Parts: sequence; structure tokens; C-alpha cells
Amino acid sequence: MASSCHEEPSSSEPSPETTISDIKIEHEPPDSRLSELGIRSWP
Repeated sequence: MASSCHEEPSSSEPSPETTISDIKIEHEPPDSRLSELGIRSWP
């Protein structure tokens, strides 16, 4: 019973979080800036 109740909210929480993450990336600066930082961060 507890498992069923815990699964409902658990699945609903990550759903909105993923959307916010995607929107944040789109609102960030152009890929040119992200690419430079990404390449520098990469080993």
C-alpha cells in the first residue's frame, strides 16, 4: 500500500523538474558560450 502511494508523487515530481531544466537550458546563452565552457570542462 505504501509503495503505491509513494510511486504516484515520485513520478509527478521529476516530470515538472525535467521541464524546468529543459527551459533553463533554452533561456541560457547561445550554444557558442555553452560549447566553449563544455569543451573546457571536458577532460
